[in-house]
Amino acid sequence: MKKILLGLVALLTACSAPSKKQGDFDWTANETPLTHQLLKPDTLFGSVASLIAMDTTLIVSCIDTDPICTRFAIRGDSLLAREHFLQKGHGPAEALWYAELQYFPVDTSFQLFGYVNGDNYRFRFPLHDTALLQEPARWERHTIIGNTQTSISQLLFVDHQNFIAQQFDETDEMFWYGTPDTLYPLGIPYPDDGQNAGGIAKAVTYGGILAKHPTEPKFLYASRNSGKYVFTFTVDTATHTVTKRNLLLDEYPVYEVRPDGLNTATKPDSPRPVRCAVSKDYIYMLYVGGTFEHPEAGGTHSDLVRIYDWEGNPTGSFRLDMPIYMLHADPQGCYLYSQATDKESGEPLLLRYKLPD
Repeated sequence: MKKILLGLVALLTACSAPSKKQGDFDWTANETPLTHQLLKPDTLFGSVASLIAMDTTLIVSCIDTDPICTRFAIRGDSLLAREHFLQKGHGPAEALWYAELQYFPVDTSFQLFGYVNGDNYRFRFPLHDTALLQEPARWERHTIIGNTQTSISQLLFVDHQNFIAQQFDETDEMFWYGTPDTLYPLGIPYPDDGQNAGGIAKAVTYGGILAKHPTEPKFLYASRNSGKYVFTFTVDTATHTVTKRNLLLDEYPVYEVRPDGLNTATKPDSPRPVRCAVSKDYIYMLYVGGTFEHPEAGGTHSDLVRIYDWEGNPTGSFRLDMPIYMLHADPQGCYLYSQATDKESGEPLLLRYKLPD
């Protein structure tokens, strides 16, 4: 079982309010229209949970397909299926649910985090050897945290050994830095949102989406289920501490704590969450306005993407030609990938947007 290091965190990283520059920014005056290209897969395509785009290769993880993952070759607007991998199940090379894929350009590999027989594992796939995808016995598989009671709600790899994690526990620590044998608190507390909620209830409410800069130890957090709480943070991998935080949005979730003191319920006046994607230069935010009780037109779909740099400064926005509900970006920032709903069939569509130079 891993050792949890509870000591003095070298740097307390209080997060100030969004910058005045952001409040004064004219999003409409800095808006660019984008037109989609419809991508046409040659096999059944579900709702995309995670996506990796590299040159002429697209790897997707879907919520409602089995196997969960597919590698496609991109040929114009066509997606040609090459391998299907990671079946649902409980075996040593299976997944309980969809996988969050993470790409490492430095060695053209990708990794995913998954549960196997009660343990937490890191799977690694060198993409130069695609036979690994269809031969699970050859996957690189390493125990992340061993056979432990720790329940991880979100995990993102820093490199091939270390990771950033959110977990369900009673501490006020929002994130932990994991090495092969130790968990270090990063010193980012849950926000003081005025709720009388314990650590686990806060962890449930603020379980979020994590994204990593393609090559640097910079990370983005966005609340997942409700609220618009979004910030970036930079980690010193040598000291396992946070050196900088930049707040983008601070609209906290509005919720109530259930009688068990652990679970929470979103209230109708809670802000709807945003969806984010990152590239080496920018953060792309699919902005969904309104509350759950009074949503803006489109509900969970939106045609507005706001753009920030990694310092949290707004730089512009895109107005899409179709409302979407999912957003991903390739590491170099050449394309945005998204999903929309076909108005006639109700089926998911996969779209690609060429980004301006």
